[in-house]
Amino acid sequence: MPIDLNEESWKLSVVTAKRLGYVPSAFSQTIRILLQDYARPGAELRAATKYQIARVFRGPSFKAALYFVSRDYADEFFVKHDAVIVGDLVTLFGPLDLAALITSCYLQRRTRKVVNPET
Repeated sequence: MPIDLNEESWKLSVVTAKRLGYVPSAFSQTIRILLQDYARPGAELRAATKYQIARVFRGPSFKAALYFVSRDYADEFFVKHDAVIVGDLVTLFGPLDLAALITSCYLQRRTRKVVNPET
């Protein structure tokens, strides 16, 4: 079914997306690299990808999101480990999962800053 860009919900989406503004290169580069890793046979994270992910997960809100998603989807990992670091948690997910998590977190944070709470 084709998308009708004249539909009211799409018009609102376009207006909202424009208000989100510029996306910092750290996020766009990370998503691009993760998608490249996903497209490769085996879909494993390369060293360059892990470095790029570490840049994104420096912030406390991104670390918290990764932690809570990990607790929900890989709780058995926490039973085996007393202490964990971001690098450990990143290995629990594939490139596409990480791209979705980073994108969701970024959009949620950015949207909350620029969009009226009722919207």
